[in-house]
Amino acid sequence: MIIVGGEIDGVHQNGTTLHVLPDARSICQQPSAYPFAVSGPVGVVIDKGLTVCGGLVKTFDVNSSEEVLQTRSDCYKLTGSGWSRIDELKHSRAFAASTFLPGRGWWITGGVNYDNQDLFGLESPLSSTELIPIEDDERADEYKFLVDEPNLPQETGLSHHCLVRLDKHRVLLIGGQTTSNKFVSSVWLFDWKRRKWDEWEDLQYGRHSHSCSLALGGEFVIVVGGRTEHESSEEGGSQLAEIMEITSGHWHIMPHLPKPIWGGVFVQIKDFLSLIGGASNDESLTIQLLEKGEFLQTKLKFNPELIHENKRKYALTILTQEKYVCF
Repeated sequence: MIIVGGEIDGVHQNGTTLHVLPDARSICQQPSAYPFAVSGPVGVVIDKGLTVCGGLVKTFDVNSSEEVLQTRSDCYKLTGSGWSRIDELKHSRAFAASTFLPGRGWWITGGVNYDNQDLFGLESPLSSTELIPIEDDERADEYKFLVDEPNLPQETGLSHHCLVRLDKHRVLLIGGQTTSNKFVSSVWLFDWKRRKWDEWEDLQYGRHSHSCSLALGGEFVIVVGGRTEHESSEEGGSQLAEIMEITSGHWHIMPHLPKPIWGGVFVQIKDFLSLIGGASNDESLTIQLLEKGEFLQTKLKFNPELIHENKRKYALTILTQEKYVCF
């Protein structure tokens, strides 16, 4: 598992941390730091390695003598000699959501754009998406010119949302944040075969900066934590969790998280769905999905045996094979 960038107490990080899972035999060395401190990038692992794009950085404006927020559009690939710049996104963006679509490419959606705004400037949510073709696909050049990426259904733009790929063609878009700092409860399905958005049943609680994933054999989708307008701790996070049976499309309230958390990522560790990273006032402990009886009794609990550097929020976290991140 590799973690890139993120924030700790509001400070952007450039650290690249490799965690070797328990019982795994590895002589892998820690990768070099990312080229700059960044929060909210997106990334993907395909046949030729780990690629990271975009994100939010803080820079110093000499003219105004102030710190400014700026989104990036550049992409970097991890190689044996470190990080190499390879390409640029069509739009600079941070806090986007992305998913890999077999046979199509890497789909990056929404996010925010800061165009040299000062630290207290307004962010601009994006409604655009872009599809980056698979590098070793012979149709890659054809895709670049013929694929018309669909805009998000939220015309005002959307950031801090979630994507869950249901199969090769269908992707769920869940929650997020708009221009007005609204907590979005909408859920949409995009079908690449029909190239159409369909509105699904709303979440019971609008939220952004949440974590979402397929769960329980791929028959359910769970959404946990984030920031909601209905429940917020002093640190700003939520313990609320919801679960949906895909065949019915109905959302149900799950037992609460053991602590409020936002800005974390789900990965599959040893057949358990595990929530890694995120902001919280508690110690660095991994939360795992405990399957127990009917899905409404399914709980998320701490697993003390899996302890990771878990204090970074809005980091890129990916579980992958060693050959893609070890050289």
